[in-house]
Amino acid sequence: VPHAARAAGTVCSSNRVAPFVPCHRVVAAGGLGGYAYGLETKIARLRESGCIVYPGGTLLEASWAAGRLAAFIERTRDLGFNGIEVSDGTVDMPADARRDAILRAREAGLCVVTEVGRKDPDRQPTAGEMAERLRADLDLGVTWVTIEARESGRGTGVFDAKDFPAEKRAAYHD
Repeated sequence: VPHAARAAGTVCSSNRVAPFVPCHRVVAAGGLGGYAYGLETKIARLRESGCIVYPGGTLLEASWAAGRLAAFIERTRDLGFNGIEVSDGTVDMPADARRDAILRAREAGLCVVTEVGRKDPDRQPTAGEMAERLRADLDLGVTWVTIEARESGRGTGVFDAKDFPAEKRAAYHD
C-alpha cells in the first residue's frame, strides 16, 4: 500500500504508548523522523527488536572531514546506538582513513556497517572496484556491506535516471 509506512508513523507519533517503532528513520532532516518519544526510547525499542541501530554514513563523513571522527564515534556509542555506518559516498576518504574509522568503531564496541559506491552516479566506481572495497571491509571485520543507493533509486549510486540498475555498474565477473 503506497504511503502506508508514513500513515503508520503518523498514527504512532500521536499514540501516548511507545510499543514499537514503525519505521527505520532514527533521525530525519527536521528531527527524530516523527517519533514522539525521544531518541533514546526510539533507539532502545529498535535494539530490543534485535536491530542494528546506527546514524547514517553521511554524518560520519562530515565528522571525519571536520577532524571529529573520534568524538562522533564516542557520541554515537553514548547515545545508545549499537552500530555505525562507515561510508564515503559524499567525501573523498582515503582507504587508510576508512580503515581507521572501521577499526576505531569496532574498538568502541559498535557493529560496523559499511557502504560502497558514490551518491553521484558520474563518480561511481566500477563493479570491480566496489567488490575490492567490499572484500577489504569484510577483511576488517565489518558486519554488513551495502551498496550506495537511495530509496527513490533515481540517478543515485548504482541506479540510472529511470530507476534501473545501471548496466555498466551492475555487471561484475570475478
